[in-house]
Amino acid sequence: MKKINSINLIITKKQTTTVLRRIKFFFPVVSAIFFILFLLFYIVSIYYLNLNSAQFHLLKKQIDSLEKQISSLKNIEGIYTLTVTRAGLIEKILSISKNYSPALSEINNLSSESIVLTDLSIDEKNNVSLTLSAMSVQALDELVFQLQKKEEEKFISNIISHGAFRDKNGQYTLKLSFIVNPALLIWKK
Repeated sequence: MKKINSINLIITKKQTTTVLRRIKFFFPVVSAIFFILFLLFYIVSIYYLNLNSAQFHLLKKQIDSLEKQISSLKNIEGIYTLTVTRAGLIEKILSISKNYSPALSEINNLSSESIVLTDLSIDEKNNVSLTLSAMSVQALDELVFQLQKKEEEKFISNIISHGAFRDKNGQYTLKLSFIVNPALLIWKK
Protein backbone atom coordinates (compact mmCIF):
# COMPACT_ATOMS: atom_id res chain seq x y z
CA MET A 1 0.00 0.00 0.00
CA LYS A 2 0.98 3.30 -0.72
CA LYS A 3 1.12 5.98 1.76
CA ILE A 4 -0.88 8.95 0.97
CA ASN A 5 0.38 12.24 2.04
CA SER A 6 -2.30 14.56 3.06
CA ILE A 7 -2.40 18.10 4.18
CA ASN A 8 -4.52 18.87 7.14
CA LEU A 9 -6.00 22.36 6.93
CA ILE A 10 -8.04 22.09 10.05
CA ILE A 11 -6.48 23.85 12.93
CA THR A 12 -6.28 21.74 15.90
CA LYS A 13 -7.99 22.98 18.98
CA LYS A 14 -5.63 24.01 21.68
CA GLN A 15 -6.45 23.74 25.26
CA THR A 16 -7.54 27.19 26.61
CA THR A 17 -6.53 28.32 30.02
CA THR A 18 -9.03 29.09 32.75
CA VAL A 19 -8.13 32.77 32.72
CA LEU A 20 -8.84 33.02 29.03
CA ARG A 21 -12.12 31.17 29.47
CA ARG A 22 -13.17 33.55 32.23
CA ILE A 23 -12.25 36.57 30.11
CA LYS A 24 -14.26 35.19 27.22
CA PHE A 25 -17.22 34.72 29.54
CA PHE A 26 -17.05 38.05 31.47
CA PHE A 27 -16.18 40.33 28.54
CA PRO A 28 -19.59 40.05 26.83
CA VAL A 29 -21.33 40.36 30.21
CA VAL A 30 -19.40 43.53 31.10
CA SER A 31 -19.98 44.89 27.60
CA ALA A 32 -23.71 44.28 27.96
CA ILE A 33 -23.74 46.02 31.36
CA PHE A 34 -21.89 49.06 29.98
CA PHE A 35 -24.19 49.15 26.97
CA ILE A 36 -27.24 49.11 29.25
CA LEU A 37 -25.69 51.86 31.40
CA PHE A 38 -24.98 53.91 28.29
CA LEU A 39 -28.57 53.52 27.10
CA LEU A 40 -29.84 54.44 30.57
CA PHE A 41 -27.68 57.60 30.76
CA TYR A 42 -28.63 58.50 27.20
CA ILE A 43 -32.36 58.21 27.95
CA VAL A 44 -31.96 60.20 31.19
CA SER A 45 -30.02 62.95 29.39
CA ILE A 46 -32.65 63.21 26.64
CA TYR A 47 -35.39 63.41 29.30
CA TYR A 48 -33.38 66.09 31.18
CA LEU A 49 -32.84 68.09 27.98
CA ASN A 50 -36.54 67.91 27.11
CA LEU A 51 -37.47 68.92 30.63
CA ASN A 52 -35.07 71.89 30.59
CA SER A 53 -35.75 72.90 26.99
CA ALA A 54 -39.25 74.02 28.00
CA GLN A 55 -37.75 76.21 30.73
CA PHE A 56 -35.09 77.41 28.30
CA HIS A 57 -37.69 78.44 25.71
CA LEU A 58 -39.73 80.19 28.40
CA LEU A 59 -36.66 82.13 29.58
CA LYS A 60 -35.72 82.94 25.99
CA LYS A 61 -39.20 84.40 25.38
CA GLN A 62 -38.92 86.48 28.55
CA ILE A 63 -35.47 87.72 27.53
CA ASP A 64 -36.76 88.65 24.06
CA SER A 65 -39.70 90.59 25.51
CA LEU A 66 -37.43 92.39 27.99
CA GLU A 67 -34.97 93.27 25.21
CA LYS A 68 -37.84 94.76 23.19
CA GLN A 69 -38.94 96.83 26.19
CA ILE A 70 -35.36 98.00 26.78
CA SER A 71 -34.87 98.92 23.12
CA SER A 72 -38.12 100.91 23.14
CA LEU A 73 -36.88 102.86 26.19
CA LYS A 74 -33.42 103.58 24.74
CA ASN A 75 -34.59 106.79 23.05
CA ILE A 76 -36.15 108.04 26.26
CA GLU A 77 -32.99 107.14 28.17
CA GLY A 78 -30.89 108.97 25.57
CA ILE A 79 -33.02 112.10 25.89
CA TYR A 80 -32.87 111.88 29.69
CA THR A 81 -29.08 111.42 29.66
CA LEU A 82 -28.66 114.31 27.23
CA THR A 83 -30.90 116.55 29.36
CA VAL A 84 -29.03 115.71 32.56
CA THR A 85 -25.69 116.30 30.85
CA ARG A 86 -26.78 119.65 29.45
CA ALA A 87 -28.27 120.73 32.78
CA GLY A 88 -24.96 119.88 34.44
CA LEU A 89 -23.07 121.90 31.85
CA ILE A 90 -25.41 124.87 32.27
CA GLU A 91 -24.99 124.70 36.04
CA LYS A 92 -21.21 124.58 35.61
CA ILE A 93 -21.27 127.57 33.25
CA LEU A 94 -23.48 129.52 35.63
CA SER A 95 -21.16 128.78 38.54
CA ILE A 96 -18.21 130.06 36.53
CA SER A 97 -19.83 133.06 34.83
CA LYS A 98 -21.16 136.19 36.44
CA ASN A 99 -24.58 137.81 36.27
CA TYR A 100 -23.97 141.40 35.26
CA SER A 101 -27.67 142.31 34.96
CA PRO A 102 -28.12 143.74 38.50
CA ALA A 103 -24.89 145.74 38.23
CA LEU A 104 -25.79 147.12 34.80
CA SER A 105 -29.27 147.98 36.02
CA GLU A 106 -27.90 149.92 39.01
CA ILE A 107 -25.32 151.70 36.86
CA ASN A 108 -27.99 152.60 34.33
CA ASN A 109 -30.00 154.18 37.16
CA LEU A 110 -27.18 156.74 37.49
CA SER A 111 -28.32 158.20 34.16
CA SER A 112 -31.02 160.85 34.08
CA GLU A 113 -32.23 163.59 31.75
CA SER A 114 -29.19 165.71 32.54
CA ILE A 115 -26.67 162.83 32.77
CA VAL A 116 -26.02 160.54 29.80
CA LEU A 117 -23.94 157.36 30.03
CA THR A 118 -21.70 157.32 26.95
CA ASP A 119 -19.29 154.43 27.64
CA LEU A 120 -19.31 151.47 30.01
CA SER A 121 -17.09 148.41 30.54
CA ILE A 122 -16.85 145.74 33.23
CA ASP A 123 -13.88 143.38 33.45
CA GLU A 124 -13.48 139.96 35.12
CA LYS A 125 -12.25 141.51 38.36
CA ASN A 126 -15.52 143.50 38.74
CA ASN A 127 -13.81 146.78 37.80
CA VAL A 128 -16.23 149.17 36.11
CA SER A 129 -15.07 151.98 33.88
CA LEU A 130 -17.61 154.47 32.61
CA THR A 131 -17.81 157.79 30.85
CA LEU A 132 -20.68 160.19 31.54
CA SER A 133 -21.81 163.45 29.98
CA ALA A 134 -23.54 165.99 32.20
CA MET A 135 -25.40 169.11 31.14
CA SER A 136 -24.46 171.13 34.24
CA VAL A 137 -22.47 171.22 37.47
CA GLN A 138 -25.66 170.53 39.44
CA ALA A 139 -26.06 167.28 37.44
CA LEU A 140 -22.49 166.34 38.42
CA ASP A 141 -23.29 167.08 42.08
CA GLU A 142 -26.37 164.86 41.81
CA LEU A 143 -24.18 162.10 40.29
CA VAL A 144 -21.61 162.37 43.10
CA PHE A 145 -24.44 162.14 45.66
CA GLN A 146 -25.82 158.99 43.96
CA LEU A 147 -22.35 157.40 43.85
CA GLN A 148 -21.80 158.11 47.55
CA LYS A 149 -25.19 156.55 48.30
CA LYS A 150 -24.27 153.42 46.30
CA GLU A 151 -20.97 153.24 48.18
CA GLU A 152 -22.77 153.46 51.54
CA GLU A 153 -25.12 150.66 50.40
CA LYS A 154 -22.00 148.53 49.70
CA PHE A 155 -22.95 148.24 46.05
CA ILE A 156 -19.71 149.81 44.84
CA SER A 157 -16.35 150.67 46.37
CA ASN A 158 -13.05 152.33 45.51
CA ILE A 159 -14.52 155.15 43.36
CA ILE A 160 -11.81 156.91 41.33
CA SER A 161 -12.35 159.93 39.09
CA HIS A 162 -10.07 160.15 36.07
CA GLY A 163 -10.94 163.74 35.39
CA ALA A 164 -13.82 165.98 34.39
CA PHE A 165 -13.63 168.03 31.22
CA ARG A 166 -15.86 170.82 29.93
CA ASP A 167 -16.26 171.11 26.20
CA LYS A 168 -17.10 174.23 24.12
CA ASN A 169 -20.85 173.52 24.34
CA GLY A 170 -20.78 173.62 28.13
CA GLN A 171 -21.23 169.88 28.67
CA TYR A 172 -19.09 168.07 31.21
CA THR A 173 -17.47 164.74 30.47
CA LEU A 174 -16.53 162.66 33.50
CA LYS A 175 -14.54 159.42 33.49
CA LEU A 176 -14.97 157.18 36.56
CA SER A 177 -13.92 153.74 37.71
CA PHE A 178 -15.07 151.69 40.69
CA ILE A 179 -15.43 148.09 41.85
CA VAL A 180 -18.82 146.39 41.97
CA ASN A 181 -19.61 144.19 44.98
CA PRO A 182 -18.88 140.60 43.77
CA ALA A 183 -21.82 139.21 45.77
CA LEU A 184 -24.19 141.05 43.43
CA LEU A 185 -22.76 139.31 40.36
CA ILE A 186 -23.51 135.72 41.44
CA TRP A 187 -26.32 133.84 39.69
CA LYS A 188 -29.11 133.10 42.12
CA LYS A 189 -30.65 129.63 42.00
